[in-house]
Amino acid sequence: MTELSVKHKEFTHENQLYESFLSSNDLSVIKSMKSNENSWFMAFGRYLKTQHDHPSDLLYEFLREILNENLPITRSLFLILKQCVYLYPEQLVNLSFQRHLNNSLLNLTNGYLRYKYVRLLRLILDEIKPKSLDQVLPSIDLLIENYSQFDPSIILVLEKFVLIKLDNQLQFKLNSIYKQNLVDYLQSNDFDDDEIIDLFYLLFQINLHEPIECFVNNYQLILNLFEYINYDTDTMMNWLLTPETGEKFLIFILRLMKHLSTRQTELKVQCQTKEFYETIKQFHHQLRTASDKSLFPYNIKPLLNIFNLF
Repeated sequence: MTELSVKHKEFTHENQLYESFLSSNDLSVIKSMKSNENSWFMAFGRYLKTQHDHPSDLLYEFLREILNENLPITRSLFLILKQCVYLYPEQLVNLSFQRHLNNSLLNLTNGYLRYKYVRLLRLILDEIKPKSLDQVLPSIDLLIENYSQFDPSIILVLEKFVLIKLDNQLQFKLNSIYKQNLVDYLQSNDFDDDEIIDLFYLLFQINLHEPIECFVNNYQLILNLFEYINYDTDTMMNWLLTPETGEKFLIFILRLMKHLSTRQTELKVQCQTKEFYETIKQFHHQLRTASDKSLFPYNIKPLLNIFNLF
């Protein structure tokens, strides 16, 4: 039997199990069908997606039982862990999360699973309360030690942890990863546009907390942004008009420019380049033109009002 036919057989079995789980919607039936096959775990993970509005104590206890096992590091494990975050964000501590995340951190070799691992960590940071993080997340020191083995977006996990914990010692360690040059760092790594925006916004927020010594201040941050996009304001307009990035870039650029608008004396000292003010002017013009044409699916006036101050 070829590898393709084996995968087809497994997927067919997974779909059959999933349909059985849905049709019965009975945890006792699902338990009775449990096996160690990956197809069962995939089907169960898919079933959990349908239960977001119906978390129960019985389901939680079953998950606790499953996750207490020494499960292999697979896509199905990450799928189940992900659904647990949505179902029981305040009860992850007793679901062996930290053990599975530490084990995965040390033993992951598959590139796709490494990416899914980072996405899971980002979800955890977004969804659970800060007081539980130390008992749920893997070792931060191990994450830094193994930083180069993961998708570049792992930096978003680490910077988010700095922001939540206001951990200056961790930020000091992260500063060395950037090698004091944010633009070179971004250009040497393969980030998606939304990840670029997320990172800039995280660094901006971190800089608002004076005890944290970030390698780049907010004046340098806007300069680095313009330099990264090669002073191409069309890029920023695309970010604003694209559904995947529009809202998050609007929030970031609005808050950053509002912050800088109250510090214009220092801004003129730190941002003296001709390209900087020409970019501000060009972007403002494009914002007005797009607003007049009603191209934005949200209220752009607050951003226009901020740019009027420059």
